[in-house]
Amino acid sequence: MFTAATTPASAAPPPAPPPPTPKSDDQRRRDDYDRPSRRGRYDDGEDDDREYDDVRRRRDRRDYAPHRGSLILVLGVLSLLACALLGPFAWVMANTDLREMHAGRMDPAGEGQTRGGQVCGMIATIFLILAAVGFCFRIAMINRH
Repeated sequence: MFTAATTPASAAPPPAPPPPTPKSDDQRRRDDYDRPSRRGRYDDGEDDDREYDDVRRRRDRRDYAPHRGSLILVLGVLSLLACALLGPFAWVMANTDLREMHAGRMDPAGEGQTRGGQVCGMIATIFLILAAVGFCFRIAMINRH
């Protein structure tokens, strides 16, 4: 016949582990170096390397042609403010560069500037066409009398 062995009721449970000792500030800082980064989760104003990471990532892609976003934006703004004849140039250059960016042959970092220059060039070109039509209409009205 089988009999189960029983433990006496007076047996003590195993001792509890000792409470953790508080860490010093130096130990906490050392532990923080091993933790993964929590970038973007909190904005505590500390200096971070996001700009450096973006520049480094762009430098790693050497197969891109450099973008001309700044040039196109300057041409577009100048076409609105000073010389509307620059508008079509800004518009055509922007279309070409955006096509290259979408094909993956040009650095896409300048897409915003290129789009801004394209819109300014479009507006200036429309103003130029309206001014030319108005000028031709005015000449026709003068010659009519």
